[in-house]
Amino acid sequence: MPPVTPLRQHSRRLTAVATTIAFALLVVGLLMARQTSSRDVAAKPFSIELEPQEIITTDLKRVILRDCGKIAFEVRDPGLFVSSGAALVVQRSRQVVTSARRAVLAEKSSTEVRDRADAVRDEIRRAVDENMKDWGVAVADMAGDLRTCAVLVRPPQ
Repeated sequence: MPPVTPLRQHSRRLTAVATTIAFALLVVGLLMARQTSSRDVAAKPFSIELEPQEIITTDLKRVILRDCGKIAFEVRDPGLFVSSGAALVVQRSRQVVTSARRAVLAEKSSTEVRDRADAVRDEIRRAVDENMKDWGVAVADMAGDLRTCAVLVRPPQ
């Protein structure tokens, strides 16, 4: 075996450093690709089915919202959505929608809910959007029509 010269020692160190740097770049590249793919997966639109909900209107009528369809959401800011906890945001979206429907409809009379259904639905949509924007999510579509899904509950006779 030839004697180790300072030049050969220096060459070995450079090779070791170069190998370490190459490995670090490979790891960083893999992590960035993984993060991008998780954001892409998380950025897919999602929808929730609405549960029946009872609301008392300003004229003290009981209205049940039933068969109002789904609300579809789109992810506007994937980074914010992922950092907010995507699964948690999807879970909380149901609570946000329920609260928004209750808050908006409780300020309306039963006649307003029926006669101004499109305007009331738009108001609910704005309320949901306002609450979801901090999570990078917005309403894409609200399928239900309040004229058909808001049913006035008749008191027992």
